[in-house]
Amino acid sequence: MQLRGTTEKTVRSPDGDGRARGYGKPRVTPPARRRNLAWLLLGILLVAGCALAFAVTSLRVSARQPVLALARDVPAGHVLQSGDLTVVNVAADSSLALIPSSSQSTVLGQSVAVPLAGGSLLTGAELGADVMPPSGSAVVGVALKAGQYPPELAPGDHVLIVTAGGAATAGGVRGSEAAAVAQPILAVVVGVQSAPVDGSAAAVVSLQVPEAPAASIAVASSNGAISLVLVSAQGGGS
Repeated sequence: MQLRGTTEKTVRSPDGDGRARGYGKPRVTPPARRRNLAWLLLGILLVAGCALAFAVTSLRVSARQPVLALARDVPAGHVLQSGDLTVVNVAADSSLALIPSSSQSTVLGQSVAVPLAGGSLLTGAELGADVMPPSGSAVVGVALKAGQYPPELAPGDHVLIVTAGGAATAGGVRGSEAAAVAQPILAVVVGVQSAPVDGSAAAVVSLQVPEAPAASIAVASSNGAISLVLVSAQGGGS
């Protein structure tokens, strides 16, 4: 019923139901649209994170370089062959004169100046004429019986020289010299030779040792008080 003097404006919807629309009300974003926007932002963040991780990884990889290393133990004076070398990737270090893998052809045919253990990184200072012993070192020959050394010993091996307690003084070694060999000493095997069959020793092993205790080691060896323990290139100590 319509009152007299008043008018009523009805706006029909497109479907003709005659219901009035509320014009001027704020438009509310449907929940589904808000969820889609959140997923879109999350996807953008994930893509950016992956790109950043890839960039960091690329920088780390590019900081490594392929260099030459020893594939096996080699004695001093050994002429390098292709089977002696391998390529490893290491972080660049300006303090080491590492040889890049691209220089392998120039390294082959050169001799090494010192015994080198397998896995060691090759440097330019280790190539050249056989310098034996290096400055500050000495080479001592020790006669050993069976059981005083590992039978697998080979040039380039690292060993600990162990002396029997008190035996070093039996040959008249002074107290300070005896103390020098009281503690195990790290040495490098230069050569291994079988002892004469008419002797009591089974082998004679040439060892590169620090120069200071060299005389005491020789005396202890003459008394039969030397034993060798095979260790890794990073193990042991003097």
